[in-house]
Amino acid sequence: MAQNIDSLMIATVESGEVKKKRELKVLPEQYLKAIHQVFSEWGIALTQVSGVMVVTGPGSFTSCRVITTIANTIGFTQSIPVTGIENPLHFSLERLIHTNDFTQIGQSFVKPSYDRPANITRPKMEYGDNVLDELS
Repeated sequence: MAQNIDSLMIATVESGEVKKKRELKVLPEQYLKAIHQVFSEWGIALTQVSGVMVVTGPGSFTSCRVITTIANTIGFTQSIPVTGIENPLHFSLERLIHTNDFTQIGQSFVKPSYDRPANITRPKMEYGDNVLDELS
């Protein structure tokens, strides 16, 4: 789960029950390293994973994009299904698991979901009509 910009929840789920869970205070650029470290500590290889479940949002634009990219990459490289779940009410992991029907899970990829438009660049008007002319 990654709905907040500064934390990541990693868990294993078997037969609809959370078996292991860890929440880490990390930024999106550290998610992949954190996942690798936790899986190593738990003695889990990616080849043992049978599917990936990821909270697609809504939440931080960056965290939603990064975590869905990681989930899709793991799914693609391991040829396993990826399931995306929206969590607009910010339910706990356990409640998310128990309130969703996972009998029809698995997609080839998932997309992040946002609760507002992305605001990652300044409008071109702030720079003028021709940015290159102004820079020279």
